[in-house]
Amino acid sequence: MLASGFGNGQTATPRGSMVANTAGGAGPLDGRTLRSFFEAAARYLRESAAAIDAINVYPVPDGDTGANMSATVREAVDRAAGAGENPTAGEVLQAIARGALYGARGNSGVILSQALRGFESGVGPVERLDARGLADGLEAAARQAYHAVSRPQEGTMLTVLREAAAEAKQAASRLPNEGRGCECAPVMARAVFAAETAEAATIEQLPALREAGVPDAGGE
Repeated sequence: MLASGFGNGQTATPRGSMVANTAGGAGPLDGRTLRSFFEAAARYLRESAAAIDAINVYPVPDGDTGANMSATVREAVDRAAGAGENPTAGEVLQAIARGALYGARGNSGVILSQALRGFESGVGPVERLDARGLADGLEAAARQAYHAVSRPQEGTMLTVLREAAAEAKQAASRLPNEGRGCECAPVMARAVFAAETAEAATIEQLPALREAGVPDAGGE
C-alpha cells in the first residue's frame, strides 16, 4: 500500500507476489535466513515510519505509530543479532520476542511486541521454520495481540493480523502434510495479500479513518 499512497488501499505491486518471488524455492527457513528477513523488515519499516506517522489518526492523532513500531522492531532485531552465528529458527524468534518486549514503544509497539511473543510461542523451539510453523505462529500472534488489549477494536492492526493469520492457516492446509516441511513463501504470500485487503477495508470500519480517508496506521 505504501507504493501508491494511502487513500485507495492499493499497491503498485502486490507485496504478496513480491514475497513469493523473493523466497520461492528456499525450503524451510534456517535461523540465519529468518534473522535476515527480520532485519530487512526492520529497515523497510524504518524507511516507512514517517509515512505511517502521517496517517496516524486513531485512536488519537499523535503521529508516532510508525516511529514506535519501528523502534520496537529495531530493538527486537538488535537482540536477535546476539543469538549466535548459526542459531536455530526458534532461537531467533525467542530473541526477537524478548527484544520487542523490552523495547516496546507506545501502544502500537506494545501490541506488536505481544504479537511477536505469540508468534514465537506458536512456532516453538524449531530448527527451521516451515509453512505450517509460519501459519501456527501467525495464528498465535493474532490471539496474543487480541489478549493484550482490554477492549479490542476492529478496523485496527488487530483485524489485519487476524485476517493474515486466517489466510495463512488455509494456505498451509492446502499444502502437502498441511505445510510441514514446506517452504514458507506460498503461505506468506497469501498472508500478505489478506493483510493488504484487510488494511484497505479499515478505512470504512472506523469513523475517524473514514473522515480522514486513510487506513489504520498500525495495520499499515
